[in-house]
Amino acid sequence: MTARDPHPAAIPAIHALGTLARWTPANATELARILESIHAYGQQSIISELLETLDNLASAAFGLEGLTPEQSRIIGQHLELAGSTISGAAHDWIDRARADTGAEWPR
Repeated sequence: MTARDPHPAAIPAIHALGTLARWTPANATELARILESIHAYGQQSIISELLETLDNLASAAFGLEGLTPEQSRIIGQHLELAGSTISGAAHDWIDRARADTGAEWPR
C-alpha cells in the first residue's frame, strides 16, 4: 500500500458509489427509489451516512498527534462546511428531482 492508495476504510464506499454511478434505473419508480436511498428525511440514506462520516472525521481531528488545536479547528470547519453544502444540495435538488419522477411524493 502506498500513500496514494485509498484508505482501507474508504474502499467499500468507493466501490459502492461506483456501482451506484453505473446503475441505470429501469423506470421512474426505480429512479425515485434510488433518489430516496441517496437522501431521505429521518432514515438511513447515503447522504445521512456521508454527513455522519464527515462529522466523525471532524471530531476525530481534535487531539490527533501531529495536529495543533488550530489545525484541528480549521479541519473541523472545512468538514462542517462540506457537510452543510452536501446537505443543502440534497434537501433542495435531490428532493426536487425525486418529485419530478412522478412517483408517490412525499412518502
